[in-house]
Formats: sequence, C-alpha cells, structure tokens
Amino acid sequence: MTVNLIPRTEYWATEVNPLYLADLRKLIQTRPYLRVAFTDVNKPDSFPTKKQFDTVVCINGLEHVENDVAALRNIRCILEEGGRAIIVVPQGPSLYGSLDRELGRYRRYTKEQLIDIGEQAGFRVKEVLNFNRASVPAWWLNGQVLKRTTFDLWQIKNAEPSAATV
Repeated sequence: MTVNLIPRTEYWATEVNPLYLADLRKLIQTRPYLRVAFTDVNKPDSFPTKKQFDTVVCINGLEHVENDVAALRNIRCILEEGGRAIIVVPQGPSLYGSLDRELGRYRRYTKEQLIDIGEQAGFRVKEVLNFNRASVPAWWLNGQVLKRTTFDLWQIKNAEPSAATV
C-alpha cells in the first residue's frame, strides 16, 4: 500500500512486523520523503515522533489488538486538530474462522461495532465504506468450512471484505 500513496513532504510508514519493516526500509532509496519505524498501537511511546499528523492510515491493525478502543485513542492522540484517521478492518463477525485465528485476529467488525469503537475513542465517524464483498463466499468456505490455515496466491491477491472509517 505504501508505494501507492501520493508523495508528501514527509510520510511515515510504520509496522509492528520486522519482515514488513525490512521491506518498507528498501523503499526509502527511491522515496526521500519516506520515514520508516516500528510502531505498536498499544504503546504510544513507540510512535515514531512526538509531532502531530494530519492523517493516520491503519490498515488491518485493530483486529490484531486486544483493546481496540485504546489503540484508536492512541491514534487519536497523534492527530492534529481536524486530522483524520482512515481505518481498514475485516468485516463480518460471522466470517471469523481458522484463517482469522491463524492471522492472530481477535475479531471482525460490523459497521455498528466499528462506529461504536470509533466514538468511544473520541472520533466523529464521517463515513463507513464496504468493499471487496465479492470475496465473502471464498473467505467463508476457506475459514468456516474447510478450516484452512494458509492462503493460496489467488486468495492473497483478491484479499478479503473490509470496512474503512474516514
């Protein structure tokens, strides 16, 4: 996702996974505006800088932390006045299965749950979008019926259903 974002004067790409961090660091060579750092949304002191950001994008992160409201509060604390958070999470609690467990997810969200945790964290939710609904049958089949714990290449390229809060 990082390579597709529009260059800015400064752009921080953060990650908790060391393998992904290594891949992100390779991008710095061709993107002088890019900064890369380890960040754990559970630990505000791990955030890369003490400055405020105009936008934070969190892609498939909240479902991996036990206290998602606290994680959103931590994100909110680094936003400047009027800043926005774009949050992407897997939707459909009924789809939760073996693949989710293997990925270390605690949950999937309904639209209402996502709005509720956003508001509990102090956000004013502007919009919730549903996308990638075409993958629902395959996600259900693999995670609920076949109880798979790995993805094939086709599945990875076609992702899963998610919701974004803006």
